[in-house]
Amino acid sequence: MRKKMLGVAIAALAMTLVAPFAAAEEFNPTPPGELPPLVTSPAPTTSTPAPTTQPAKLTPEQAIYVTPGYHLVNGRYWFTQCDMYSSTTVRCRTSIYASTVFLKDGQWYTQNAWAFNNLTYLPSPRSVWAGNPLAQTGEWTASDGRKWRSECDTAATGRGACRSYAVATTASVATGTVTQKTDWVFNGIVKFDGTASPWVKAIPAAATPPAGVPTPTAPVPVITQPLVQSGFRLDERCMTGRAFCVSKGQNKMAWVVNGKVQTIVDVRFGKTATPTRNGAFRIGWKSRDHFSSIYKVEMPFALFFDGGIAIHYSANFARVGYSGGSGGCVNVRDYAQMERFFDIARVGDKVIVYN
Repeated sequence: MRKKMLGVAIAALAMTLVAPFAAAEEFNPTPPGELPPLVTSPAPTTSTPAPTTQPAKLTPEQAIYVTPGYHLVNGRYWFTQCDMYSSTTVRCRTSIYASTVFLKDGQWYTQNAWAFNNLTYLPSPRSVWAGNPLAQTGEWTASDGRKWRSECDTAATGRGACRSYAVATTASVATGTVTQKTDWVFNGIVKFDGTASPWVKAIPAAATPPAGVPTPTAPVPVITQPLVQSGFRLDERCMTGRAFCVSKGQNKMAWVVNGKVQTIVDVRFGKTATPTRNGAFRIGWKSRDHFSSIYKVEMPFALFFDGGIAIHYSANFARVGYSGGSGGCVNVRDYAQMERFFDIARVGDKVIVYN
């Protein structure tokens, strides 16, 4: 989904994260090198064993960043993949299942999907990170022109760690309005080894997956002016699902899917003695070559939504226009488009008739 997208946002690590809306690419400088060979000396004949410190047991909130596999923590699903960043260092990439906002081919979309959250470099000696900007305080510009900065051994990182940040643009949506913001966004953390955090030299074992791991949903277009599209005024009841949105006041009908107008056509309605009723209906049945036994007229591509009332092609409408009228049906004068409507329409699709 990255192609032509304004990525999904990275939330702060701080062990309490929010759903991201845009993703920053991780920085990949030269990995830390190999440690030089160890120089050993003869062991003394007598010695006092040094005290040992057992690593603290990870909380579920901490484990999601350093344990491969799916996790369910505080009602949110997470997914972590770990690989060897170098022969000395393990890197884990964590994603969160979240609401995302992205741009594709000029259209904004929302989608529930796996979104990049952060990178965690598992404990390794500080010495192997020499010359790597991820592990020393300062700012720099990557080869693609993006700005980065790192901070180490601060109150935010804790002693024995460095955090990296990148300038990224994130997007959010509210009431049909997409807002973009460019700022420093947390990207990853480098952890150094110590007595309580030993050097991790191999990819950890994967976690047991929880039940109910979700999959990405279909992207949904963001409609920035939901009730007015292409000059057509929509009814609010047309903004969800699949609907034929029929406006008597505009003499037009729109085919609408998930709140986005697909096609608009001219329509006419019932005569004074046989008016078309307003209301919310659903297609009950379809008849491709229907003939009205009451009015003795052909009703091609009929989509019945209110008893014997249907949306259908009208040769009379095509011939005389609005000077005529129906027996209560919604007449369409575009034969080819009505045929397409008939083919895509499903029993159960909404028909919303309003002024």
